[in-house]
Amino acid sequence: MPLANCQFKDTSPQLPSDKTSTNSSEAITVYFSCPAQDIERFSALAEIFHEQNPSIHIEIIPLDDVRDNATNQDIDRRVMSRVDTAYYWLTYEGVVDGSFLDLRPLIEEDKNFDTNDFFSNTLSAFEYEGGIWALPSDIRVSYLLYDKQIFDEAEVAYPTTGWTKQDFLSAAQKTTSENASSPQYGFLDTGLARSAFIQFLTNTEASGTSSLIEDEIIEDVRWYVDLALLHNVMPIILRTGEGFELASELQNQKRIAMWQGWWLDYEQSKEDRGISLFPTEEGSRALGQMYGYVISSGTRHPEESWKWLRFLSYQTTSDGYSLPPRRSVAEASGYWQQFDSQDID
Repeated sequence: MPLANCQFKDTSPQLPSDKTSTNSSEAITVYFSCPAQDIERFSALAEIFHEQNPSIHIEIIPLDDVRDNATNQDIDRRVMSRVDTAYYWLTYEGVVDGSFLDLRPLIEEDKNFDTNDFFSNTLSAFEYEGGIWALPSDIRVSYLLYDKQIFDEAEVAYPTTGWTKQDFLSAAQKTTSENASSPQYGFLDTGLARSAFIQFLTNTEASGTSSLIEDEIIEDVRWYVDLALLHNVMPIILRTGEGFELASELQNQKRIAMWQGWWLDYEQSKEDRGISLFPTEEGSRALGQMYGYVISSGTRHPEESWKWLRFLSYQTTSDGYSLPPRRSVAEASGYWQQFDSQDID
């Protein structure tokens, strides 16, 4: 897709000029943007990449500098008009307006690029209308955590792999206590990934063409909303951020049976908490959140940009608790050694 009404880099006089030269011995500069807190780790990777590819220099620019107060409507175009590549939250709007380069041709031309090495539903998460618009970065995996004491007191079996949404609802109902002064809830959705919760717990497979008025989606969303409005197993969250505040309060007061959480949340309180996957009609799943590595559709250096993204796809850039996108990297980095076999049954 062409990048409409957008001139690459020439509209950004505040950024360093492109080092492209007719002299083949001079390195080509590929501009890369990422959040400020990630600059240090990507700078270290850029040095390694440059040692392996002396003809390519990676120039890293903070994402906030590239955004330059852009509105939500034009943020993707602004970012992708000023850099070649980015560690970025892929958006539907950016894909359809042509901000991002379709990576499928580059992937298919690269015979040594093993797509089967990616974990299931990671690379495919960035597919749309036949294109692949990003490579997955490290995946922040979240799980369904639960309070063991509440389950024990209610004499309810712990969540386990293979349980269904009916099992989930039953457990939530049995661990809910409607005390007027201090109610206890069977489940709390923090709101961090509500659409994913709806998809997991109701088995709705949403797409860019899905409509909220479709009968199947109406039925599934109603089932989820009824957790709060009909079954009263989940508190009603009215404002952004309220879910996080309430989760912390209810956890400390032992008034929440199940909630979404990260591995570190579980590991720090293993004695009191259990961990499980989210139930669906087609098997249990974990919830993953990830940025993507993208290339601007306006780049003058698609091949060099692809080499940089290809390199990044084989790196692990997190604190060790996030899952590398490739199976081979997870195995080589010792990622699985931190888990006990009994943690998730």
